[in-house]
Amino acid sequence: CLDDIEDKILLKEVGIGIGVGKNLTSDSFDVFNNLNTIFKTFGIKVKLNEEDTSPRPPPLSDYYY
Repeated sequence: CLDDIEDKILLKEVGIGIGVGKNLTSDSFDVFNNLNTIFKTFGIKVKLNEEDTSPRPPPLSDYYY
C-alpha cells in the first residue's frame, strides 16, 4: 500500500536528519559527558531516560498534526 512506501521514505529522511544532528552536536555530547562524570564525582546520580538515548527515531505519529 502507498502509505507504507511513504512511511519508509519518511523514516529514511528522519534517520538521515538524526545522523546529521549527531555530527553537528558532537561537541555538545562531549560537554554532557564531562558534566555526567563531574556529577558522579559529587555522588549525584544522573539517570538518562533510556528512550531519550535510543538511536531509533520517534514514532511517525509525532510528525502528524
